[in-house]
Amino acid sequence: MGGNKSGKPMLYVNLKKALYGTLQAALGFWRILSDIPIERGFKLNENDQCVANRTINGNSVPSKGMSAT
Repeated sequence: MGGNKSGKPMLYVNLKKALYGTLQAALGFWRILSDIPIERGFKLNENDQCVANRTINGNSVPSKGMSAT
């Protein structure tokens, strides 16, 4: 336990996982979700990592459900 300027005791904890609603939780979810297209042969677009492309017969094809722009 630690204290603050007012002298009131404070409890600090070290979390093993991110809390729901935090930026760390969103980043963790995105990392898990972005692995799926990569496992299926897609490559994340360097300019917009929300877009994953794969080359089929010489044509760049965006992953299903993602924008091509």
